[in-house]
Amino acid sequence: MSSALFRRVFIVLLLGCAMIYVSGCGKSVSGVYADDTGTFTVEFKSGGKATVTVLGSPQDGDYTVDGKTVTVKVNGDAKVLTINGDGSLSGPGTTLRKK
Repeated sequence: MSSALFRRVFIVLLLGCAMIYVSGCGKSVSGVYADDTGTFTVEFKSGGKATVTVLGSPQDGDYTVDGKTVTVKVNGDAKVLTINGDGSLSGPGTTLRKK
């Protein structure tokens, strides 16, 4: 294999890996997300567990990620959030940003 061909193959593989990595970044959540006022927060934990805090009152629940949507379930009530391009989450009447 010539060195020019080797470089081309290497660059294509490198770009392919970079695209896979970047496309995966927007499809997961972890850590604490809060609205601008701090009155509503969601902490995403490992194992699909979440803690939702509204006005200082925390409640434990579960979450699932499917593509660009996150479904958070607490006490039988489910809320669907959308993962935005900047990593923030938007839902009914709110935007949550990672803290």
